[in-house]
Amino acid sequence: MDTNQPKNPLPNFENKFALIRKEIQCLPEEQQAKLLKLVDSTEQLHKQLREMTAQALTCFGNLQFGIKYLIFDLDATKRENKELRKALGEIEGL
Repeated sequence: MDTNQPKNPLPNFENKFALIRKEIQCLPEEQQAKLLKLVDSTEQLHKQLREMTAQALTCFGNLQFGIKYLIFDLDATKRENKELRKALGEIEGL
């Protein structure tokens, strides 16, 4: 495992954006406006991506839970069917 990687990359990402903004301030006015617009757009897209990823992970967790429940229910149904067949066989054998 790479120990040089931060545990949460979000602060690092935000720090890099702050550095980019600082660097842009050193540029001429006409270039600043264009680049700041791009930085704002990129930040917004990054935020949307984080939100969509969180939603996808939540949905995935719900799907896993649903599948586990269905497997549990299937196993219980199989056991019940086996017991009912056994009971039916005993009744027919009388």
